[in-house]
Amino acid sequence: MDVLLSNPRDHSMSVLALFDKPLKAVSGVSLREADRDLYKRIDRMFQRRNRIAHDGHIFSRDRADEVVQAAASAFRWLRDLSAIVPFGH
Repeated sequence: MDVLLSNPRDHSMSVLALFDKPLKAVSGVSLREADRDLYKRIDRMFQRRNRIAHDGHIFSRDRADEVVQAAASAFRWLRDLSAIVPFGH
């Protein structure tokens, strides 16, 4: 873990993957294991982000709302996790 944190540009990992094994390594909890549905929603969020960024795709308002809700849910989940796991201690 120290190698990854000290040289993040030397290691390629998807943002979604950070919610799994690396998060479990530092907190003891993996989003993929704890909330499979939210993990899948975050995966769809990043897939849509990539389609927008790389293909110029335009999504419907409903699809955009789903992405915003997924992001908000992920932040709430991380906030709740940080209340019970003392990160950085």
